[in-house]
Amino acid sequence: MEATTSEADCSTAEGQDPPEDSESEPTYVSAGQEMAEPAATPSFRRVPNQKGVDEGQVRLYCESCQKSFTALTDQPVDTCPEGHYPSEG
Repeated sequence: MEATTSEADCSTAEGQDPPEDSESEPTYVSAGQEMAEPAATPSFRRVPNQKGVDEGQVRLYCESCQKSFTALTDQPVDTCPEGHYPSEG
């Protein structure tokens, strides 16, 4: 015999908190209100295989354009050759 759940069993009375195992409600933003930006994740990562890269350089991968490129190890990378910034996604 299978157990069934009716919609009445899953609903809560107004003003009561939903059960802890239920999914949370989506968050809506009113017109004119700004949403908080998600935390920036770097879109450049070091490629594990560094074979063939000259000494003093490192091969990186840009998540935005999905291409690898080399950069100097002693200088911070501002953009990839395609112009993407590290925090773009």
